[in-house]
Amino acid sequence: MRVELIPTPLLSFDGSRGAILIIFNDQGKEVTLAAKGAEPNQVVARPLYSYHVLKMPGNGHVDLVSENGESFAFDVQFAPPRRFKVYLVPTVHTDWGFTATQDVVAEIHRKNTEMGLQLASRGVKWVAEVIYQMVGHMDDPAIREQNVRGYFGIQALPLNVLVGLCSHEELVRMLYPAAELKRKGYRIKVAALNDIPTAPWGLVTALTEAGIPYYIQASNPDRGPIHVNGNIRSPFYWVGPSGKKVLAWFSGGYDGLLFGFNGYHQGMSAGLLSDPSTAAAGIGLFTAQYENRGYPYEELLMYGMYLDNRLIDGKYAQILSDYSKEWVNPQVIVATPEEFFEEVEKKHGDDLPELSGDFGTYWEDGAARSPREEAASLEAKRLLAAYEAMNAFNPAGAVLSARLWEDLVFWDEHTWGLGGVVNASSEELSKQWAVKSAFAVGPLAELKKALGDGFYFNPYPYPVEFYEEGIHYEVPPLSSVPKRTAETVSKPFPGFLEDDHYRLGFDGGKVIKIVDKDAGDVVFSAGAYSFDETVYVKGGKETRLDKTITNWIDFDGVREAVEGRDYVIYRESAKVEAYEEGPEVKRVKIRGTCGPVTVMKTIEIGSKKKEIRVKNEVVKPEVYDKEALYFAFPASLERPEVYVEEPGAFTNVGSELAPGACAGWFSTNGLVVVSGYPTGSRLLGRKTSVFIKSWDAPLVTVGDVNRGLWPSRVPVSGLIFSYVMNNYWFRNYYRASYGNSAAFSYSVTSFPASQQTFASAVRFLSKGVPVGSSIRDMGLEARGDVICTAIRRWSLGDGVFMRFLEVNGKSEEVELVAEKRWEFWETDATETPVKKLGTGKSLQLRAEPRSFLNVLLKSPSADL
Repeated sequence: MRVELIPTPLLSFDGSRGAILIIFNDQGKEVTLAAKGAEPNQVVARPLYSYHVLKMPGNGHVDLVSENGESFAFDVQFAPPRRFKVYLVPTVHTDWGFTATQDVVAEIHRKNTEMGLQLASRGVKWVAEVIYQMVGHMDDPAIREQNVRGYFGIQALPLNVLVGLCSHEELVRMLYPAAELKRKGYRIKVAALNDIPTAPWGLVTALTEAGIPYYIQASNPDRGPIHVNGNIRSPFYWVGPSGKKVLAWFSGGYDGLLFGFNGYHQGMSAGLLSDPSTAAAGIGLFTAQYENRGYPYEELLMYGMYLDNRLIDGKYAQILSDYSKEWVNPQVIVATPEEFFEEVEKKHGDDLPELSGDFGTYWEDGAARSPREEAASLEAKRLLAAYEAMNAFNPAGAVLSARLWEDLVFWDEHTWGLGGVVNASSEELSKQWAVKSAFAVGPLAELKKALGDGFYFNPYPYPVEFYEEGIHYEVPPLSSVPKRTAETVSKPFPGFLEDDHYRLGFDGGKVIKIVDKDAGDVVFSAGAYSFDETVYVKGGKETRLDKTITNWIDFDGVREAVEGRDYVIYRESAKVEAYEEGPEVKRVKIRGTCGPVTVMKTIEIGSKKKEIRVKNEVVKPEVYDKEALYFAFPASLERPEVYVEEPGAFTNVGSELAPGACAGWFSTNGLVVVSGYPTGSRLLGRKTSVFIKSWDAPLVTVGDVNRGLWPSRVPVSGLIFSYVMNNYWFRNYYRASYGNSAAFSYSVTSFPASQQTFASAVRFLSKGVPVGSSIRDMGLEARGDVICTAIRRWSLGDGVFMRFLEVNGKSEEVELVAEKRWEFWETDATETPVKKLGTGKSLQLRAEPRSFLNVLLKSPSADL
């Protein structure tokens, strides 16, 4: 048994002080301890951890003796009581699944919303953790009334979304439900991600441009040790890539992980659903940890109340009322989260620190548990952007568009399975998976049917060129060209693959060197790995690959799974099976084997575009053991810098990660860029950038495969691994077995760093979308080194909305050119008009660095 006695800021009305007795009882049964020098004179310790309040008149000595004869002695010295004001924000955590099938979860939250409304009407504050939690009450006048009165808080995110899996457009689009409510008079100022440990910093850009000034990261530290690695001190201004900032509170830690207090249910952890005595112990321990770590303010946020999908009852209000009858300090008030932020900003805003950087995506590695469905969602997002562009002048397309965006947000919601399942064939698990997978494959099927086939449509306001099925296409902005066919001829493999731009050297079936002939430089070369080499990892159960820090800290430090080496890394053997040439392409087909995995590889080049195209078709057995699959891309560049296209920004993962960020892997919106000096060119200052685009897999690692080290810094390396599959999550999630086949495609190119920016590379590697009919030029063009994330029918009326994103980090001139006259309006990120910019057939705009540019086009006679 281990015992600790901690003096706290607890001060009773009679002047007594409160010390918190923490007991770790390893006896497997309740144990009674007698106390001398404090009240009560005995406590009962349940198995494992328990907290207890001991009241003392002031400084003194306390002796404890257990019924087993163990004795403990403490000299207690109280500091003058800090006058803490604790803002308690009551929520219930939303998993869309996990504890039950999705229909059951929806019914629970419908009931919870009705109970929250009843509480608010009785003067007890309640907060909707996410907007879609308000099932059946999305625009309830009674909720609007209580929200305006400040008794029913609503936070801005629709669900607890794995933000790193979002596309650039989805990053903003998921804030539309909050914007719709705000336009109807609701007060929504705080966004919170709950359970999920971290989010990429592009979220700051989206929040600020949608008018959300405050942010809570309510972290679960399991498989996300941000507080252990980061020593973050809240509150602070989190500065995003654009330089805009939100006032942030990272719940669950302050200069390390708080003992006993997870990030999203701290009220429950403090005993506010138990009894007044337990609540006093929890409140005392919570505030003492902040005090002992040097927290400089009086205001504290105690965030969250009920665990995953629990039915709420409002018990916290009565327990807190009883607590307040005995203890004058700390003061605890039930509040909406904006009350806390507004008070902190008013009192301390000018003195609060700033923290700039990306926190990474600890939990987004779960996307690789169901790689086929994840690939379907990525394709659906691309097709949906094209569908919206095709229907920019057609009001009929808006209904399908809104519904499919909602489905895709539900796919990216953080719930991936059924908690505690042992049997992978569980009927309930199967039901959950049927609903979950439909959020990805359903939109893709609907979009393919709606778009049709026979032509390639360019959904962007700038020209694109691309190869498909051996044919090179050039498509003007917002128009289409018919599909063509080409035949290839089988020939003996010459031992290399070469066109006007690249020469790929082979050793058997492995690509060991790629020369950029334009520059005369080697841009890929085999060192530890060859180009597109398959890497298969098997094993790792009960190691840090499987599970990391738990939600508790032992007295002797952090309790973690062992690191271990219980895994095997298999390397690929490969042989060339075919070589083909066509009028516009050359391609080699390779069979690779790697442990139990077979990969049919196609590597293709064509002189009309400087690009290497790779397709890997994977066949593997269904396995429930821990495993992972990668493809290696070893860029041969000295002093490399690595940039990952995350939602909302290209992030330099070597210099732009925040403290505690996930550096073991990154989730990418498509591109990874390695920029460095080809061998021997550093003194000449000749820098080259290699661009690797994945079409089907959102995860990459840098420098090595994931070995369970949980680093928060990235090694200096040009070795990139596309991280296409793993089932490392310790719970039994969905399709972690990943049998049968899946395909992963890549586009690779290289240019002198001075010639190809991030934005131009995105456009260079963009492709047309299959459609069923010819689309004439729609009469819109954008000129400027930005990317276009959306062209759609204006969601609020008759007009065309366009969104651009500046990703190069510098102010960029953008010119819009149209066939007809328009009124041009600036809008916020959620399409609400801000100011009129002019009328005519063209418009000069300026995209601010790493920011969205939102423009509305309306007929000159139309009203807003």
